[in-house]
Amino acid sequence: QSTVKSIFGDQSKDKSTLGQGIAELTPHHDVGTYFKSLNRFETRSPLRECQWEFILDSTGKIVYEKAYDKNGKLVWGLVYSPPLEGQSARQAHYVGPDGFPRPQLNSTAEFAEFTYSPQGDESEVRYLDRESQPQLGLGKVFGKRLTFDARGLVTESTFLDSQGQPMNNEVGVATTRYSYNEFGNIIEEAYFDVAGKPTLSSKEGFHKSTTQYDERGNPTEETYFDAAGKPTLHKEGIHKLTLQYDAHGNLTEVAVFDTAGKPTLNKHGYHKITTQYDVSGNITEEAVFDVAGKPILNNNGFH
Repeated sequence: QSTVKSIFGDQSKDKSTLGQGIAELTPHHDVGTYFKSLNRFETRSPLRECQWEFILDSTGKIVYEKAYDKNGKLVWGLVYSPPLEGQSARQAHYVGPDGFPRPQLNSTAEFAEFTYSPQGDESEVRYLDRESQPQLGLGKVFGKRLTFDARGLVTESTFLDSQGQPMNNEVGVATTRYSYNEFGNIIEEAYFDVAGKPTLSSKEGFHKSTTQYDERGNPTEETYFDAAGKPTLHKEGIHKLTLQYDAHGNLTEVAVFDTAGKPTLNKHGYHKITTQYDVSGNITEEAVFDVAGKPILNNNGFH
């Protein structure tokens, strides 16, 4: 057996840090699991996974994947079935921090089945029950088909029905296409329907998002556009959000703007939120402000 480790960290010009130009582990990413999708801006919890350990067999195939939080505690594990000679598909199931099987929320599927390309990329994922019958999984679809670039980055993801044909997911999207910068960070994400035409996500309200990053790889700006490529509003009531971080990569400020680039209020009733942390990265204080930078009460009555 052998072990490979992967982490999410801030990009740093100091190449001596952790030996790979990584300054701090960070939970700020959009990586979920096969049964749970996460948006990079949905959580700032230090308990979120940000480092992975892959246990390989003697042939280099993954047999166990472990995800840890910033403090090195196990969040979940993924156990793979043994690869069978002559077959390109494998199944896997999740376990919790205690190592026992754990069902995934909002899914009737218990297993994920992977088909691999000749390059070893996961070209197709299907959701199954214990009888190996198709089941609805993430996004209320039965699986997805993936296309990769030369770097191994996903450039297109298409959702599949029980027969393996393209279908719209629960928010009306069949295919998502991605573009990346030189560091492999997503700079553009666009949605298309089952006919291949630009479409809006009914959950988010836009067709395309673009993202900018700082030199450490932290997202600093995200903007939203409609199917015609014109500035539009996210369901949160914003066209653009900007993000700032402290020296440890903790998110310290998020501000939102309208399609004219002017400060605006989101659906929660504030323009900007600031966050403070203790030395361990735990949130100690949050405060919200109006478009003039003055303290304001959010929709829950808190400043």
